[in-house]
Amino acid sequence: MVSPSNSNLSAINQYFNLAKTFLPVFDGYPPAFTSGFVVFLVLIYILSFFTSINDKIALNPWAPFNFDLNRISMYPLGHVSFFHLLFNIIAIVTPLSNFEKENGTVHTGIVLNILATVTALPYCLLGIIFYPNTEVLGASAWCFSFAAYEAHKQSLLKPSIIITPTFVIPTIYSPFVFLILIAVIAPHSSFMGHLFGILAGYALSFGYLTKLIEPPSKIVQFIEKKIDTLINLIPPQFRYYREIEVKVLRDEKLKTHVSISDSILPTHHTANNITADTNSRNVGSSDGQARRHTFSGAGHILGAS
Repeated sequence: MVSPSNSNLSAINQYFNLAKTFLPVFDGYPPAFTSGFVVFLVLIYILSFFTSINDKIALNPWAPFNFDLNRISMYPLGHVSFFHLLFNIIAIVTPLSNFEKENGTVHTGIVLNILATVTALPYCLLGIIFYPNTEVLGASAWCFSFAAYEAHKQSLLKPSIIITPTFVIPTIYSPFVFLILIAVIAPHSSFMGHLFGILAGYALSFGYLTKLIEPPSKIVQFIEKKIDTLINLIPPQFRYYREIEVKVLRDEKLKTHVSISDSILPTHHTANNITADTNSRNVGSSDGQARRHTFSGAGHILGAS
């Protein structure tokens, strides 16, 4: 085994210190998946300046019918501007870190993939009729999914949010406030992409996606055992949450969640013009600069996704 060079160790320590500053830290260590995920998003963005990667992963309504699986699951990874990327990272890093801590590192990766797909399919079905030439990019759909997921969890403990003495909103519906705000602030963002992201988050929180995201724990543990050598390469400054560590906690929380839910229910566009995040781009535009403009054109930003 080759020992890491001093320069590599220095780079790891620098990122660790940066991660401790900006990422939620549990037991003194930032979560491994979330930390790597942030780096990966940045690398994809940098790569987009030198390759046509955004063109290859942007989601368009025809992707499911063309069996273009890359677009269906990878569109949240691309971003069309630095601020588009920055805002999405800021929005997702805390809920994703919490989710990884509670559910495990591999499990978190599975959930992100399923959420992207569950958001993409209805978006594409409607898109064939209402926006057939629009393409979207960005992690904002994930941001809205986790906002909905957290809103449902919080609603079980705090049913309402008091904005003013005369204006109270049910906690579970709070993501729709952000949906409207983003639509106003970034009118070229993908309203439908964000909406379906919210619905996917509710589906996750209510347990409707359990069959899709809950492979038998033994399978996950088997996978982790097979890639144990790779897992051990993760710098010790970052925490990898193994399935065996979180399974009991996850099962207990699921039982508690079901119990509380039963007793506390709220009554009440690429030269084709990419916008950001589920930033949409209008296919057919000839403006080669569009991909560098934030929320430009008729396209939509997803979650500014």
